[in-house]
Amino acid sequence: MKTFICTLDYELFGNGSGDIIEDIVKPTERLLAIARKHNLKFTIFFEAIEFLKIREYNRVNVGRGLYKETLEIVEKQIIDAYLAGHDIQLHIHPQWWDAVLSDGKWKVGENWSLGDFGSEEKIYSVIKAGKNYLEELIHRVDTNYRCIAIRAGGYMAQPGKSICSAMKKLGLVIDSSVVPGDVLLSSRGGYDYSQISPESDYLYFDKLSGCESSEIIELPITTFPLRRIRKLCSISAIKARLSNKKSSLDSFAALGNNSLIKKIRYIFSSQWQTFDFCILMPDIQRNFLKDALRSPKKLFVVIGHPKSFHDDKNFSFFMNYMASKDVDFCTISEFYHRNFKA
Repeated sequence: MKTFICTLDYELFGNGSGDIIEDIVKPTERLLAIARKHNLKFTIFFEAIEFLKIREYNRVNVGRGLYKETLEIVEKQIIDAYLAGHDIQLHIHPQWWDAVLSDGKWKVGENWSLGDFGSEEKIYSVIKAGKNYLEELIHRVDTNYRCIAIRAGGYMAQPGKSICSAMKKLGLVIDSSVVPGDVLLSSRGGYDYSQISPESDYLYFDKLSGCESSEIIELPITTFPLRRIRKLCSISAIKARLSNKKSSLDSFAALGNNSLIKKIRYIFSSQWQTFDFCILMPDIQRNFLKDALRSPKKLFVVIGHPKSFHDDKNFSFFMNYMASKDVDFCTISEFYHRNFKA
């Protein structure tokens, strides 16, 4: 039987732009409502450093009101999701570590790579702060909760040795940052997962990072080959870009010092695309899922982003299509306890 783990990255846009209510809370409500109809439980990767930084400014009146009030809405949504049976785990975009609020806008740091964010001690401090905040939040309703998994922002978990060291010290046993087959070169950071097979069910993150041990489980995000232009031209992707033009333009500019021609070639080239049920149109989903259900691969970690969820039909199609299939849906915590917890 195939196993699917549906994950959500709960976050603003990487450059600090976006509206917490409109871009996170409301689309998450819609995703949770669809999931509830199908008795699906998400694993929600909560971007803790972002909300820790926002908490520092919780008395600044910006946009929709006091950040204190907005943060309370966010924390209530996460707690309510946990109480409804969803799994809550740690997501970290390290550029928020040094973010500042200026003239009502967030200015995040220039380094977006957790794996290359500085010394081993600094990376440990960032991960520890995020884990402590998340556990403090969930302990309000369940003192037995323990954060066991992490996902690096932008999938930038290379080099991984310092991340591994911090994870072992903090009791984190699962990473889910790797996007098999894909490569990203950017002025903000990057990764090269080209040597990792998209057919892998699970791996060991410490082995991938050059460590001798095999203690940290890697649950790679499911990828499949797709021309970038096909994704970029889908209605859902266009809506996502138009909703935050600055973030889209910043991402294009961050491709580096490449010429315009090279950037255009990049857009028209193929990539190993993550299976994102918030953006991918039904026809693309259908083609992938038909192949996936026939493949020898057993585990599929699929992903969604509330900030990019502009069309309910995409996730609804995914859930309706899978309803008649002989598959098992579970969370990361459930998968871990079934397969690895002694």
